[in-house]
Amino acid sequence: LEQLAPDIAIVSEVTRAAVESANATDAAWIGADHDKGLALFSWNGWRLEDVVGAPERHVLAAQTRRDGVTVSVVGVWPSPLRGDYVAPIDRGLRHLSGRLAGDVIVAGDFNANPIWDVDKAPPLKFATILDDLRARDIRSTWHEQSGDDHGAERTPTFFWRMNERQRFHIDYIFASAGLRRRIETVRIG
Repeated sequence: LEQLAPDIAIVSEVTRAAVESANATDAAWIGADHDKGLALFSWNGWRLEDVVGAPERHVLAAQTRRDGVTVSVVGVWPSPLRGDYVAPIDRGLRHLSGRLAGDVIVAGDFNANPIWDVDKAPPLKFATILDDLRARDIRSTWHEQSGDDHGAERTPTFFWRMNERQRFHIDYIFASAGLRRRIETVRIG
């Protein structure tokens, strides 16, 4: 991760020990015990301030600041709650909504896609989260650049059990308009 030289990183499925040993300017972690959790890291003069986690440990947010610029960063990594990934994200984002100021990034492993909304009622549909973010002009950077519709992505971010035929797009970076205007390219590695 450090070789990529990011300013800000959101990392899921990371242990507290790994976060504590990272060579980051700032780091924040949320999880159960010291097992896997969700972390935010900053480098290159960016600072994590006003760190707050959602009650269910699936969403972690901070104000990041450098040289008078403030960006609200929200990391997402839900564990299923009674088989559902969307409800913990929805509750976490609602819990944090009043605390997000300025430009906003909401990113991480959502474990969700509208293709799985068929048998669900709102607010358990991922489309509900997409609609809520769109209402605040926070949109997926990938979808905006690729032209793909949500649920019809041509490029997967995950292969279930490493199976090439079980391909899904479940990882996202959403950004507010001010940040999206400055993006030159978005890649999936």
